[in-house]
Amino acid sequence: MKKQNDIEEQIFKIVQTFLKNPPLIVWGSGATVSFGLPSMWSLNESLKKEITDFDISNDNLEEELSKDKYREKLPQIKKTIWNEVNNADMSVLKKLLLMRLILLMELNY
Repeated sequence: MKKQNDIEEQIFKIVQTFLKNPPLIVWGSGATVSFGLPSMWSLNESLKKEITDFDISNDNLEEELSKDKYREKLPQIKKTIWNEVNNADMSVLKKLLLMRLILLMELNY
């Protein structure tokens, strides 16, 4: 049982480390895509599905969102983008924790 408690303690420490250092997203650079976070293209596609009257013919999210017609929809737009980024972020965190857990188990056995 001691090994199980040690592993759990190490996992809690890892999670605390992640939570102390919130992620930085460099919007629009594509730098986060390789880490599993959504691209501007995929965010654009999500907005096309979720936001009523969103221009489905647009190819440039930044340009599209700068239009006045979206001012009243900004809370819904922000929520949609946040949901996409948060889901991807949680997926990355789970993968990292699982990899770390596997490594810890291999080292302890």
